[in-house]
Amino acid sequence: MSKFELYLKLGTDHILDINGLDHLIFMLAIASVFSIANWKKLLIMVTAFTLGHSLTLILAALHVVSVNMELVETLIPITILLTSLVNLWKKGRERHTIVLYILMVLFGLIHGLGFSNYFGELVAGDQDLILALFSFNLGIEVAQILVVLSILIIHIIFEKIFSVKRESWILFMNGGVFFLALSMIIG
Repeated sequence: MSKFELYLKLGTDHILDINGLDHLIFMLAIASVFSIANWKKLLIMVTAFTLGHSLTLILAALHVVSVNMELVETLIPITILLTSLVNLWKKGRERHTIVLYILMVLFGLIHGLGFSNYFGELVAGDQDLILALFSFNLGIEVAQILVVLSILIIHIIFEKIFSVKRESWILFMNGGVFFLALSMIIG
């Protein structure tokens, strides 16, 4: 396996790892308010998150940032909780503004901090640091796109086959995300 393939796989595994549910739950919160018709806006949201996440990993790889993991592990579910609250509050209104894109970058920074110490150790001494960073972050982006695409497909199935209305979907998904995030904060 080439170095590119190795880091690409590590990036996808980072998102798809069932032990790291925080990313999957966060992607659910982001994707739950979108329909297939506005997939471009969803892609921008996901990419904004990846940019923030990537920036933190770059800073970790360059040993610029070192974090208190206990604080970060508390902040991550708070970002998920806040995203679900925004989705519930904005239910039925336009939600895709530049402010939300900036918020996704900031939340990506926080989520990246949760993996930054490990990633910094992973690439320490790697002569191909740019390749490692690029392929790992590409793996993250690809996995996130696969996750949100799956959520969109599930939404279509529920809408077309089970006649679930869009607002009910948003309420159910974000209510669930809210309580999952709350349990992560408390537990």
